[in-house]
Amino acid sequence: MNDALHGTAVDLSNCDREAIHTPGSIQPHGALLAFTSDGRLVSSSANARDWVGALPELGEERGPQHFTADIRAALSTAMLAPGESDTFEVSLASGRAADLSAHFSGGLLIAEFEPRSTPAPARDKFAPDALRALERIQQQESLPRLLEVATEEIARLSGFDRAMAYRFHHDGSGEVVAERMRKPLEPYIGLRYPASDIPAQARRLYTLNPLRLIVDMQYRPVPLAPDLNPLTNGPIDLTFSVLRSVSPIHVEYLTNMGVCASMSVSIVVQGKLWGLFACHHYSPHFVPYAVRMSCQLLSKMVSVLVERALATSHARTITQAARVRGRRLFQQHGRGVDEVPTRHGHIDQAHFLCAPAIDCTTGEHQIQRLTRANQRGHALGTPPAGHDTDHHFGQRHFCFRTVVHDPVFASQGKLGASAHAKPVNQRDGWK
Repeated sequence: MNDALHGTAVDLSNCDREAIHTPGSIQPHGALLAFTSDGRLVSSSANARDWVGALPELGEERGPQHFTADIRAALSTAMLAPGESDTFEVSLASGRAADLSAHFSGGLLIAEFEPRSTPAPARDKFAPDALRALERIQQQESLPRLLEVATEEIARLSGFDRAMAYRFHHDGSGEVVAERMRKPLEPYIGLRYPASDIPAQARRLYTLNPLRLIVDMQYRPVPLAPDLNPLTNGPIDLTFSVLRSVSPIHVEYLTNMGVCASMSVSIVVQGKLWGLFACHHYSPHFVPYAVRMSCQLLSKMVSVLVERALATSHARTITQAARVRGRRLFQQHGRGVDEVPTRHGHIDQAHFLCAPAIDCTTGEHQIQRLTRANQRGHALGTPPAGHDTDHHFGQRHFCFRTVVHDPVFASQGKLGASAHAKPVNQRDGWK
């Protein structure tokens, strides 16, 4: 538990300052290589030769004697798209199949190798299974049910013993709001956790890199040699790495809960960490890349639906508040309203309450805007020359006659016994 804070041991007193994006090591179920944009090797994990065979010397370009042909082709393709990430199916020197994930970080191409142990027929089922899960998620009409169904589907796809939906509150604390267990376990549903359980830098990583897998809590980290980015003269940034070694404090936390493997998938709403799906297994558990991407796709859909649900709820709250304010305003300024039907309709109290403001034209064709925010009239100008007020308001706009009993308006002499009006949100028109 050291060197994440420049050689200082990491414990509960300083874990909120741990540089978890630059751990200098990876998990041992894969291997990592780092190249400059011109193909020179600058770093590798200590186990890389066991995965890919002979390596170039540090600072040298890869040649035909290095790697298999499909690895070389994948690296060349990845070099052409520095702003993107991609994944390739490749064969290792041993003949084993692997997934190669490539992305750029700090100007370096980070190439990571993971086993592809799932048979092809099983992989072919991932897409239709994910599609069915997406369709089921989209059918839910309430936020609690949405999270319940998404938790069930992520548990089914990933095979974890326990899957939970974890929602953050305004104070940063979190609550387990949905849970799915594959075997009898102590339920966590309804439990609350303090904000300090997930430090700020961990929340940032969850937002930037939405999926994190720990295959075996008892793993021994594999160091990068060297852990140096020659372009920045700093440690190699593994923010977007799939193999990044995790904080020893987090490993200890989960181990104390009896967890042997875990996966988390973020729910990001409007660029902020709103919640996450947390999965636990009680023995080591590897989840293939294709399955993880299916789970991440589900989480992205949940993020979209959560954002939509929150926006709808927010709009409903605003509408209800506006009705309350509007009713009060109507009582103050709307006494004596005489509804006058026109060829297009008429304005009544319901329209008055729903419109955010009312534009009124007096007999002198002066424009007044009556808003609920300050319950005052504001002169907006006169209609353009040649425009007839009634005609300009056009379809879906309404006319009414009223005497506004308001001393402020009366003192201004702007509103008389006769006025034309329209709800502002119908059409802005001229102002």
